Amino acid sequence: MTLRQMTVALTACAIAVVGLAAQSGDKVDYGMLTKIRDEGLNRSQAMETLSWMGDVYGPRITGSPGYKQAADWAVKRMTELGFSNVHLEKWPFGKGWQLKRFSAHMIEL
Repeated sequence: MTLRQMTVALTACAIAVVGLAAQSGDKVDYGMLTKIRDEGLNRSQAMETLSWMGDVYGPRITGSPGYKQAADWAVKRMTELGFSNVHLEKWPFGKGWQLKRFSAHMIEL
């Protein structure tokens, strides 16, 4: 996502918040909206996190070693970001699997 796309998205969100607040009769805190916009434009880590989850850990099949690596990374990352009580839940899924080899042969063009 480019900076321009992010700016447009954040502006649209701000307009939606202002519209909802106006309908509910609440006062709009423009100072807070400015802080949210500044955080999103100048310190957002959304694209970096998305890159790690999509590019580094890629597709993850439940119960696979890749799933475990991604889950451990997510717990570590959320703890670094200051979340509390971050942990993995046990789930009786059964056996997982991992693709170790794949081949395809073109027989016709």
